[in-house]
Amino acid sequence: MSEEGLREFVKGVLRGEIFTDYQIARRAEHHCPKCEGPTQWLGPTDCPKCEKLVDWIFTGPSWECPECETKVGPRCGECKAELVEVQVPTIDIGLVFLPLAFGALADWPKAEIEKIGCVWAFNRTALPRGINGYPMLTESRLMHKDDWTRAHKAIVREQQREIEI
Repeated sequence: MSEEGLREFVKGVLRGEIFTDYQIARRAEHHCPKCEGPTQWLGPTDCPKCEKLVDWIFTGPSWECPECETKVGPRCGECKAELVEVQVPTIDIGLVFLPLAFGALADWPKAEIEKIGCVWAFNRTALPRGINGYPMLTESRLMHKDDWTRAHKAIVREQQREIEI
């Protein structure tokens, strides 16, 4: 995306003219990088350094061993790999971006889908009714993840600037 296009996108988001998939509420899930997807994690885990049993009930969100302060993350119940926390939308993204619900990306290779940084659309394309306070948009535009990284930084920076005024 060009610098001018990125600038207009950021302005559109800040003016409320553009809706992005990042405006959908999210929750944290633990995903296994080996099993590819959400998984149940093991409860207590052995610390790799001091071999003490570490349980998140006692460590809280820090996941540090109380004995040696080594970071000990949750492990997959299937393959014992360390899990990664992923933020996932609380509702199906296809309920907001209708073309996705009807299979707009069904034929896309996984490598191409992984390059998507953001799904967005102009609010003027919304239907008169929505679901749970979200619009139902009749278009879906895609932004490359590199462009989204730049845009997201600019959006956060401008929102912070507005708060501080």
